[in-house]
Amino acid sequence: MLNSRLFVGGQGFTFRDAVAYLYSKRTTIAKFVVSGSTAAGVEFSLLYVLTQYVGFHYLVSSSVAFCVAVVVGFTLQKFWTFENKSLDRLHRQAVLYFSLGVINLGINAVLMYLLVENFHLWYMLAQVLACGMLACNNFLMYNLFIFRPDTEKVDELSM
Repeated sequence: MLNSRLFVGGQGFTFRDAVAYLYSKRTTIAKFVVSGSTAAGVEFSLLYVLTQYVGFHYLVSSSVAFCVAVVVGFTLQKFWTFENKSLDRLHRQAVLYFSLGVINLGINAVLMYLLVENFHLWYMLAQVLACGMLACNNFLMYNLFIFRPDTEKVDELSM
């Protein structure tokens, strides 16, 4: 099992390769968790306030809170987690990040509806579960596609 190969893009990876990769990214993963937790804290706070005190329906509150959290998350993920200080690709990264955010918004709404209406979970617990489900996918997308180092600049630095 540990030496079984998973092929991605024609290249084989073992379970050990995956563990070694994740270990090498441990600081980035820790920052991702802190940044994501901060954005989630903003999201949960807004969800609770908008639902309990403002009187919005939980799906409306969830959508508004999710959008605000995406802005907070982008800022923290770009500049702190992935240390992507360059402004050269800011617009492209923002479009990709917000596009993923819109997709996640739809997935989040569906998950919230299913968990609250079908499984009768408290809306706050449903939001925690929905966020957890989206977080793993988000790390991969941010790391591999959105905030990856510019390959030309990396090549120049290695010369």
